[in-house]
Amino acid sequence: MIFDGLHIYETVLLVLGALLFLVLLFVLVYLVLKKRAVKGVVPLFLVSIVMMGFPGIQKIRFDNGVLEIDKLAKQVDANPNDKAARDELKNKLTAIETRPVASPRATLAIAKAQTAVGEKEKARANLESVLKQRPSLLEARKLEERLKQ
Repeated sequence: MIFDGLHIYETVLLVLGALLFLVLLFVLVYLVLKKRAVKGVVPLFLVSIVMMGFPGIQKIRFDNGVLEIDKLAKQVDANPNDKAARDELKNKLTAIETRPVASPRATLAIAKAQTAVGEKEKARANLESVLKQRPSLLEARKLEERLKQ
């Protein structure tokens, strides 16, 4: 989902930036057709691009963070004694957990990472959320069985 991992203010910033861009586009076309100066409109395009760019960067960071914690969780599962990988996973997990997550895949990746670092109660809560949305997701069922042990 396009808004997954974005806080409300980032979503609002993205939508308002897009609306501003469209309005400015119509104003620019109007000014060009009426043969008027467009100097005052051009800087506002930069404002709208920044308004859309900031949430875009946050979304990319979130998606990359989910991929990283998924990779690190597999690494920690493969070698539970690797303290450096476990610490790195905890740090990245802490940063990702503060973001709002709606995607079952991202929530499942977070639950796997929480399981890898021993936060089983948080993992169960996230897994329950995943299973409500996608009960037939095989990876979620495997993690559910693992958490029952």
